[in-house]
Order: sequence, then C-alpha cells, then structure tokens
Amino acid sequence: MASTQVLRKSNSKLLETKKQTKLDKENDKKNRVLTPALIYQEAKYLFSRSSLPRFIGREKEKEFIINFWKKYICGDQTSSLYISGCPGTGKSALISHITMKMVEEEHPKISHKIHVTNINCMSLKNPKMIYKKLLEDFSPRNQSTEESEIISALDSLFVPQKIRKDTPKYVCILDEIDYLNTRDQEVLYKLFEWPIKSNSRLSIIGIANALNMTDRFLPRLKAKNCEPQYLNFNPYEMKDMINIIKDRLDILNKKVINNENNENCENNNNIIVIDEEKTKTKPQDYLIQASAIELCSRKIAGTGDLRKALDVCKQAIEFAEADLRNKTILLKRKPTQPVKENSIFLKKAATYDTPITSISEVPQVTIMHILKATNNAFGSASVQKLKGLNVQQKVILNAEYINSCRKYRMISPVSKSEFNDLVSMLESCGIITLGKARDERNRKFTLHVQENEIRKAVSDLPFLLQMLN
Repeated sequence: MASTQVLRKSNSKLLETKKQTKLDKENDKKNRVLTPALIYQEAKYLFSRSSLPRFIGREKEKEFIINFWKKYICGDQTSSLYISGCPGTGKSALISHITMKMVEEEHPKISHKIHVTNINCMSLKNPKMIYKKLLEDFSPRNQSTEESEIISALDSLFVPQKIRKDTPKYVCILDEIDYLNTRDQEVLYKLFEWPIKSNSRLSIIGIANALNMTDRFLPRLKAKNCEPQYLNFNPYEMKDMINIIKDRLDILNKKVINNENNENCENNNNIIVIDEEKTKTKPQDYLIQASAIELCSRKIAGTGDLRKALDVCKQAIEFAEADLRNKTILLKRKPTQPVKENSIFLKKAATYDTPITSISEVPQVTIMHILKATNNAFGSASVQKLKGLNVQQKVILNAEYINSCRKYRMISPVSKSEFNDLVSMLESCGIITLGKARDERNRKFTLHVQENEIRKAVSDLPFLLQMLN
C-alpha cells in the first residue's frame, strides 16, 4: 500500500480538532475508572510505532532541516537535501515532525502555496512509477498515462516559464530513495536535476540508510554542480535512548494519572502536547523501573536503533501486564487463600481491574521483563552474527547470487577476489564451513544457521526477503 500523504491543513481545522479532543477528554474523565489495565493499555500505545509523541533530541539536525525548509521551501530558492543514517535513528520521524510544524506555523505567512508530498519509494513497483505518483499528488486532475506526457506535465509544474508571487512551490519527500536505483540511474538524475533548473519550484528531500549513495550511484551530480546538501544521523547513544523512554513515561503519567493537569495535556491526531513545566516525574513513579530503562538502553545502544528500544519496552510492558493478569486469575480461583507478607499485592494493585488513584499502585516493568523482551528481539547467537554482517555478506547466503543481483538491481555484484574475501569472513564468523577441493570454484560449504534465522536477520531488508521467496 502506498504511503503517500499530501499535507494540507488549515488553522481553522486544527482549532476545531483541538476543541473536539478537549470535549472527548472531558467525557472520558467523567466516565473512565483508572485501573492497571488502562495504564498498561495507554503505555503500550505510547511505545508503539504508530504513536507520535513530541520529538526529543536531534537538536542540530532539527535546526539544519528547519533552516533548509525556511530558505529553500518558504523562500524563493529551491534545492535538494539527502539525509542518511542507520535504521531507527529518527530520520523519517524528524522530517514528519518538522513538516507538520512548517505547514502549521510558517506556510500561512507566505503568499504562495506550498504543496508537500511524502512518498515511500519501497511501495513503488518500479522506479519510473515515481513520475506518475508525483503527478497524482500534485496535479490529480491530469489524467496523462504515457511516461513522456507525465514527465512533460511535471516539467510544466516544477519549472514554469513565468513565476508570479502566487506561483506554488512543491516539496517532495522521498523515503527509502535508494529504491529508485536503476541501471542508468535516469530516475534519480532527473529528480535531483529539477531543483537546480532556472525557475524551478521543486525542492527534494531524500532519505536512505546509505551514507555514500550520491557519490556511489550519482557521480554526474557533482560534475553538473547539482549535488544535494547532505545531513547524516548518527546512531542514538545510550543516554539519548534513556531520555526518550523517560519522556514517554512522563507523558503517560501526565496523560493518565495527574487528572488535575489534564488541561495541559492535549491529544491532537495522535500527537501529544504537554506543558513542559509540568512533566517532571520522580523515577519511582515510572511504570518501568529506572534500572530496567538503563538495561534496555544499554542493550540496544550497540545498534543505535530507537525503534528496537521502543519495541522492547512495549513487549516488556505486555509481559508485566500478563503477569498481573495471571495473578488476578489465581486470586479469583482461590479467594480465601491468604496473601504472603512479601507479596507484590500488598504494595501494588490487587487485581488487573482494581480501581487505583496513583501510578505507583501499578506493578512496574522490571529488569526480568526487559531481559525477556530483549531475548525475543535479538533471537539466537546465530541471528546476532547474521545481523552483524554487511549487506553483501548477507546476499552471499542467498541462492543464485549473481542472478539475484541482476534481477533486483539493488546492489552491485562483487568481483571474484571480493567474493572470496566475503566467503572467508563468513567462515571466520562460524556461519559456514568451507570444504576442500582442488579447484577453488568447486569447494562446497555447509551452512550452520537455520532458514528461519536467516529470514529474521534480513527482515529489515525487503529485497533480500524477496530473493529468499
């Protein structure tokens, strides 16, 4: 399913939404009874990937993108920006945050309209479909079907012959832009050349994992002096992850528990806005123990993937919830059985649906819950070894390596010597064992990992999964 969304919001609609959410909140406040079940439900939502709370950290990157937006999108000039970084470093999330901020705060001040589209290139069946998608988003009334007609229509939109004060500008955000790679790179060259043309009204923001995509695949951009500006997102450090996890727990406390501060907590289109002065919470009041937060951050810091840290927290909350639910069932089966003095029920909520008045009454997520969740997230030692391999090493584990490279055109085939080096590295990792043969090309190897482990290790690389299938 295409994940394209054209952002066109007015201030009046925004205010109407805020009024509606406040009314809903007042009704909820009157009707709901606070229980551990409700706390866990809210917590799981806050740590889910669909939740969009306030963006924490990345101040330098945020400033860079905002300055780019104001100069080249709100201003008279146009340009392109390429953002790189490992998965889970907040690239797409920060762009979405800034886009919404600019659309709501800056765009109404400008005389010309600004049309924004966000396209995940992975959703396109082939790279050239990007032209049709752009035309659908920016000029939906145009029914052109031929590629030449579509490109001609886009040329008229993006590079008009005459520019007036009210001539609209266009912003194209291309997530996973490396999926537009082709043998001749015609699509990428076309996209990046549009913003530098005279009278151009198009700016492009491309997002991908590869640090050197433009240098490696688009060398002519430099020769034509149309290289995009470059911004890299470094992996999240342990302290960054701790701050983000604690911030979400602060939001949980203010949103669910501190009813006296509810007027400072608004939920607008899944984006939670809270009074900064009233969000400080004592560590002992967090749903997740401080030591468990640190353990989670320490475990995930090696990958720098914030999404994985949030997934671990969410699953750990599910484990804590399941523990309380099971204990509730036991209590209901044996209501006359005395509770031991050191039982958790003397300090925490007696059952899953017991009314409570404070988050401190809810059984916390402990180190054991986090350990269980991280074990599930990382899998076996073999999976860890596979995940530590680079893309080319992973491809070697797939059958018909050369044919797959030609078919999917996602990575460049390696030379014979490079291939031998990669195979040797796989053997040194203990993933394969090489047999003996007079001719090196006839050497057989034994695979020491299961197919399901390979699938799990390459789950974040869809084109490798396609090869396996």
